Amino acid sequence: AMRGLAETTTQLVAIARGLPPESAEARVAAFTLVGQALVFRAAHAAVLRHLQWSRLGKDELAMV
Repeated sequence: AMRGLAETTTQLVAIARGLPPESAEARVAAFTLVGQALVFRAAHAAVLRHLQWSRLGKDELAMV
């Protein structure tokens, strides 16, 4: 599952940034993006506390 996510995200980042998908820059940017998204899932309570939000609703997700 993670392999597919990594490959797909790398392809999308490469297209968006005009990079070859096999480049280190595209792969690092892809994992940076995935890591940022995972923080909202893995550390949900800490994120809400830090942002002083009670939940991740429509308005909050629009900001993210």
